[in-house]
Amino acid sequence: MVYGQVMALFVLITMFIAMARASRLQESSMFINSLKDDSKYDKRLRPYHRESTLNITVGMTILSFGEINEIEGEFSLDIFFRQTWIDPRLKHNNTGPVVLTGIHTNLIWLPDTFFINVRTVKKHDVPSSASSIKIQQNGEVKYSERVTLSAGCEIDLHRYPLDSQICKLRIMSYAYKKDEIEYQWNGDAKTDIAVMNDQMAQLIVTDIQRMKTTAVFREVHFSELVASFEFRRRLGYSLLQIYAPTFLVVTLSWLSFWISKNAVAARIALGVTTVLTIVTLNGSYRSTVPKVSYIKALDLYLIVSLFFVFGAVLEYIAVLLHHDYGFQSKVKNDKKEDQEIQEVNKENADQDIELVGTFSSRRNSTSKASKQSSSSGSIRVRNNAKAVDFIRNIISVDSTPIDKISKLAFPLSFILFNIVYWICYSV
Repeated sequence: MVYGQVMALFVLITMFIAMARASRLQESSMFINSLKDDSKYDKRLRPYHRESTLNITVGMTILSFGEINEIEGEFSLDIFFRQTWIDPRLKHNNTGPVVLTGIHTNLIWLPDTFFINVRTVKKHDVPSSASSIKIQQNGEVKYSERVTLSAGCEIDLHRYPLDSQICKLRIMSYAYKKDEIEYQWNGDAKTDIAVMNDQMAQLIVTDIQRMKTTAVFREVHFSELVASFEFRRRLGYSLLQIYAPTFLVVTLSWLSFWISKNAVAARIALGVTTVLTIVTLNGSYRSTVPKVSYIKALDLYLIVSLFFVFGAVLEYIAVLLHHDYGFQSKVKNDKKEDQEIQEVNKENADQDIELVGTFSSRRNSTSKASKQSSSSGSIRVRNNAKAVDFIRNIISVDSTPIDKISKLAFPLSFILFNIVYWICYSV
């Protein structure tokens, strides 16, 4: 008995729900059909077209950010764009809101909202149109659609790649003036511009601002909303691909200060190789950034690094000039001494000859003693003598004064430059 009553109650509830749904669908269908009647609703006229200004509340949900294209000067967004306004002509007595999708969204008046600085816009219609309109009983209309857009952005590369970029999205009506349509944010920053995913490969979203302004075109005022996005560039890529290799190449150029001045081929080859490497690094990154007339932060680092590398080559030229000047001075002094010797009194010639003979005999005896001492040395040392001589020809044990100064001046100057550089561009 109880079971039968429960089943009967369940059937009644099911029938009641089905009837309510059918009634609601019938109400929505009748309402939609009434929109097709121009005598009842004229979608060509905006709400309050004879009375007052229409207020439109705007909001958006950002599904994802695209990378900033520095060459084209634009950034991209994938968003749900929402607009809300009240149309008193759309008031109804249905039990719930009326939802319009697909081709039925064109049955009512829609604002001619557009993005001023947008270059390309893509509306999603696969597998179906990604837009909907919800009409409440009091005539409030909520219009939502998914849009992927690319907007222009004023790129400032003075601090690249340690830069931050501010890109704006400007929203306004195309035809209606400020006294006809007034755009406004909802008032809640989190709901006005909500972000679902802010992950990007090279950028970080650091701040989002919203503003309300007035745009003036040919002395006509339009209501305008501005969404401002601040992006900070990630340093990891540039640090690994440009800064670290450049620092190592500059450090490598300093090895020439420890190479003998007589190893001309080694020092010249090292200098030319490091210069060409810096030039190659400079050219490789330029293909990814636009050509601008000012010096970027990375340009400054590469130019200074090139000066240090090229300075190492010039330093070796200075070493050679200093060596040639000293050699010529020594030759002149030797000639002067030879002339003084020839002018010595001939009466002391015999004594000089005797002294020279004595010196020669002592030198011969010393040479014989050294040969005997050398022959009694280690066999291993004799076998490695040629290798040691070769290394000594390359590695300078007795550095020139210019090399000694350069060993300290170049590293200290480059380290000081790096400290100043990173402090100035990190602030």
